[in-house]
Amino acid sequence: MEKIDTDIIALLLILKKRKKQCRRRWWRHPLNTLYPNQFHNIYQRRRLDADRFFSYYRMSVNSFDELVLALRENSIKFRTYITLEEKITITLRFLATGKDFKTLAEDFGIGHTTVRAIIIEICKKIWMKLASQELPVPTTENWLQKAEEFYENSQFPLCIGAVDGKQIRLVNPKNRGSLFDDNKHYLSIILLAVCDTNYLFTSIDIGAYGRDGDNQILSRSNIGKKLKNNSLNIPMDSTLPNDNSKCQLPYIIVGDEAFGLQRNIMRPYPGKKLSYEQRVFNYRLCRARRYIECSFGILANKWKIFHTPMMVEPNFAILITKTACVLHNYVRRRDGYRFSDTLVNVIPSADRVSSGTTQEARQARDKFANYFLTPEGRLPWQDKYI
Repeated sequence: MEKIDTDIIALLLILKKRKKQCRRRWWRHPLNTLYPNQFHNIYQRRRLDADRFFSYYRMSVNSFDELVLALRENSIKFRTYITLEEKITITLRFLATGKDFKTLAEDFGIGHTTVRAIIIEICKKIWMKLASQELPVPTTENWLQKAEEFYENSQFPLCIGAVDGKQIRLVNPKNRGSLFDDNKHYLSIILLAVCDTNYLFTSIDIGAYGRDGDNQILSRSNIGKKLKNNSLNIPMDSTLPNDNSKCQLPYIIVGDEAFGLQRNIMRPYPGKKLSYEQRVFNYRLCRARRYIECSFGILANKWKIFHTPMMVEPNFAILITKTACVLHNYVRRRDGYRFSDTLVNVIPSADRVSSGTTQEARQARDKFANYFLTPEGRLPWQDKYI
């Protein structure tokens, strides 16, 4: 017994000695202090050129300064040789380029573990400080405003949003099991989002397994639960514009065939052998649904971290995706967008067709389809595209 106790004490002393030896020998590696890093080289110079600054930071100088002000804290911390501006720069370059931590470490003259810690810190701050501002819970008045914008821009009445799910690819997470495997044999988590006609995300839900379909993800998400409980502040049923029948229909969110047909979720008619009326309806719905595809295109083309599989664990990928969505709205509201970014969407869809429908929803879809053939609801050019 005494021999065992002695062995344990000896082992603890060895571990304590090794721990002391593993302590950091310096706060910043001497080689990293010999040359100015990328931030010190270009920050002040790029501020003088608005176009180059926007290309590098993916936002304007004013938006960047506002972001710095929003994230700045008054608490005093020791060893702050890395300024907040540099930390935000590192994070934005990670999102904008998708570079790995070691490459960014070489660019900025710091350790790759420091780069990772900085990105986690800034992403958490952006989500905590800006999420409620950039992704507020819509009120009934907000939904009515969005419905007016959808009708004005896509000529689809009573539409308050467009919904879709996209795969965020990962590189073989540890202990993943089979839940992250999607139907395209990738490892992924799902970003489910609702947007408006300004390409702004109204609501997002991130983290569902890649093998799940859009309809399953929607039903488990916060927005899906609120839809089911009628607690999403959606306006009361209304009549279609200039419709003499005065028929009351619900406000709806449009999606693709992967979603089930529900009271407030509208999907196209399935199949290929469709009637003229059904083909017209599908075309009209597609014109409204394109906004979510364009929103994902803007997101992915601005933040190219989505162009390749993320080499991080799932929880980190969820944080990155949430941050990118918040920054998407942040920049969109302040700096607009480039039309070319809406034309290509590199984020793959989570395509799993759903057949779940309700009788009330089918009747509502038929009424929309009939309305699009009346003089009040018809578009002059709709027959050319069906």
